Amino acid sequence: MLVNAIALDAPWEFPFDPERTSSGIFTRSDGTTVGVPVMQYDEFLPSGYGEDYEAIELPYGGGALSMVVVEPLNLSAFEAARRAVSIRSRCRLLRHR
Repeated sequence: MLVNAIALDAPWEFPFDPERTSSGIFTRSDGTTVGVPVMQYDEFLPSGYGEDYEAIELPYGGGALSMVVVEPLNLSAFEAARRAVSIRSRCRLLRHR
């Protein structure tokens, strides 16, 4: 589910190292899988989690903007919770782990 999207040409606060990109598996909502490149790095970032989701905040350079990524652990449970609780209220739950 894509809630909202914009194109933003801005640098990350903590750039991804292309050398640390690896292959991963992405599971589509219909259960099929596809191989995708996966970026990773070891920074402490604001994150949140619940029974049915994990979220992380990726800051852009300068600290004025960030992107929040929410990953449902169980899509059916996440959809039910999404209807009951706004994404904005979930973003308030972000904290350092």
